[in-house]
Amino acid sequence: MIIHNCEQRSSTWFNLRLGKITGSNAHKLTTKAKFESYFCELLAETITRNITEGHITDAMQWGIDNEPFAAEWYAKHTGWDIEVCGFIEDENNIFGCSPDLLVGDDGMAQIKCPSSKNHLDYMMNGPDKEIIYQMQWEMFVADRQRNDFISYDPRFKGDLIGHVQTIERDEKIISMLLGAAHEMQGRIHMYLFDHDITPVRYVPAPEAPPICDFTYSPADYLRA
Repeated sequence: MIIHNCEQRSSTWFNLRLGKITGSNAHKLTTKAKFESYFCELLAETITRNITEGHITDAMQWGIDNEPFAAEWYAKHTGWDIEVCGFIEDENNIFGCSPDLLVGDDGMAQIKCPSSKNHLDYMMNGPDKEIIYQMQWEMFVADRQRNDFISYDPRFKGDLIGHVQTIERDEKIISMLLGAAHEMQGRIHMYLFDHDITPVRYVPAPEAPPICDFTYSPADYLRA
């Protein structure tokens, strides 16, 4: 496991993700239609090394702006020490994920700052399947045993402002995702071999010591 100390949505972060199966896209491994589309997406990234950042919607910006406050709320609510994380990949540079937080010695957390309607839905019904697949993939890549799902909406007050649900590592789901991921990588490698293409892997410049060597307080997170 390799932990990169980089800011999420930075140029380094986008480059590290290129051509890798990541947590937010793990659900694309679960149906044939999504799989085929994701195969072309990863293959294009691997060959061209072209970063497509996409448009940030108002809802996405709301989430980005409120994530630090959600992290602070979570730390106070649970008492856990939290660490900010950039990007984690496996030793073979094939799989990756971008956890919102590393928690304690064997935990992590996924933060959502959704619409108020979806916040209530998460509180009553928990995360949907796409998020579950993302969280299980993150636990696999980061070698963690639990992943706290956090839904946070400061438009509510009191107990309704935030919700935490712990998702335990599920080896059955991970095995299913990993089987499809290996099939995906096998098809990509075969295409590259058949077309005599040698992929170029991105190697970031030397960094400061990885964040896993020290702990951020919530105040540090807000200042970051």
